[in-house]
Amino acid sequence: MEPQIIDHYNEMPSAVNVIDKLNEENDELHRENEKLRKFKENYDKMMKKFKMPRIKVDTAEEYTEMNRKLEAFGEFIDELDYKENHKYIFEDFWNYSNSNYVGKYENLRFDLTGGHSNELKNNGVIPTIINKLDELTNHLNKEWCEYRVLTAVETYMGDTSFKLSQLIFGHCLGHDLPTLYVELSYQNTEIIDEEIYDDYDDQIINLCRLHYFHCEKCNKLSCNGEPEMYDNRLLCPDCECEN
Repeated sequence: MEPQIIDHYNEMPSAVNVIDKLNEENDELHRENEKLRKFKENYDKMMKKFKMPRIKVDTAEEYTEMNRKLEAFGEFIDELDYKENHKYIFEDFWNYSNSNYVGKYENLRFDLTGGHSNELKNNGVIPTIINKLDELTNHLNKEWCEYRVLTAVETYMGDTSFKLSQLIFGHCLGHDLPTLYVELSYQNTEIIDEEIYDDYDDQIINLCRLHYFHCEKCNKLSCNGEPEMYDNRLLCPDCECEN
């Protein structure tokens, strides 16, 4: 910027004032950007709790194996719930929720045979269920596993007419878990294509919809199939009806 006559009467050239003003505006933009960055970081961290992992399977054998693991997980929770008694699970819930560390909780009860198991002794009831769910979901999002289990147990504390396994799985989800949890989970669904859910929109975040596949006939995404009934082929419900 060329010198101006007025600069002769000022202590500092006017160009310096302009540059200072630009620097102030630039600093303000940096501060605003930093606020937005932190907001997004906190938002993403919060929403991660609602992002249910999804596992793609490529063969009928993988699909059947995942069903077997889900069934075993449900049976484990039911057996643990039976052995532990409600009050112990609730006590473990409060202790776990108030602790500042994960995976080191040692306030332990009984194992499935009535004695003390090393797994439960080392982890406690709540962490044990969380760790098993994390393993079941291929360690894709442990924060979701933790939040799903804690939300389910907290709901269970208010209404034991449902089984704990039902709440963790999300059966009849709209009637069990908190409405806000369900709505945020819907909004945070990673797989957008609604076709994957077939006719089970009300169970969109049901744990039984964890695994999905491409139909071997029409290539449509689906999370509901019975390969054992169709020569071990992964078919969507529409293609199953045609067979």
